[in-house]
Amino acid sequence: MSTVDAVSTELRQTLTRLQALPSLQGFGLAGGTNLALRFNHRESIDLDLFSGQMVGQTGMEYIMAEIEKEFNASEIRRCILENVEEGEQFGFIRLLLAVGAKTIKVEIIQNAPLLDEFDIVEGYRLVSVKDIGHLKLMSISSRAAQKDLYDLDLITDKSDLGTLMEALAEKEARFTTQADWWLFDLDEPTSPTADYHLLLAADPIDYKPKVGRPYHSTDALNIIPPNKDIKAAKRQWRRKVFKLMRDNGVESPKLGPVN
Repeated sequence: MSTVDAVSTELRQTLTRLQALPSLQGFGLAGGTNLALRFNHRESIDLDLFSGQMVGQTGMEYIMAEIEKEFNASEIRRCILENVEEGEQFGFIRLLLAVGAKTIKVEIIQNAPLLDEFDIVEGYRLVSVKDIGHLKLMSISSRAAQKDLYDLDLITDKSDLGTLMEALAEKEARFTTQADWWLFDLDEPTSPTADYHLLLAADPIDYKPKVGRPYHSTDALNIIPPNKDIKAAKRQWRRKVFKLMRDNGVESPKLGPVN
């Protein structure tokens, strides 16, 4: 087992302070840092806090006010509410905090389509691995980020890809009303349940953040030994997707070598 911690002390301290705020009690940690806390697979440097509730502009502004009370002016480099012009349920907070020598990006997102209750891991509220898997499946189909591919390969080492896709289809059938729309629905993404080929969209990697949307601070991978490297993860992910296609009678594409 590695003695290197994938989640820095500064990130843990910041998460502790944020999750103690009354206005964030309905929010759980999502994203790569969630998985890094559980599995110590790769370094993660951002915090993504998701809630299944729609708190609206007033709720988001209250969260910002509590953040500004908890963190002093020298710590807060940026704290803005984005996308409210698209509708209250689409607004999210982007926060940059100076913590020691680090700058930590925090994104606080409402109305996420979550099925499970939060897990408690090391005292933190965490979105379930299954819900993270669904979010990553949608992400990898619309943005070519190697972090998403690496995380999905890890998740599907522990849970079959076909089972995860079936659960995603069930979730999509449940969250169908206009009130269920959330930030990522603004781009009208095509689900991988409708086109398995989208699961290979991140091969090759060509990550480009979208303006006005949550993003990775960097798509560079710092993998914690002895976890597999990115080439091995790409090869294994490709095999899993090809098996999914075969099992469902879908012809797999011809792809070049993994690079």
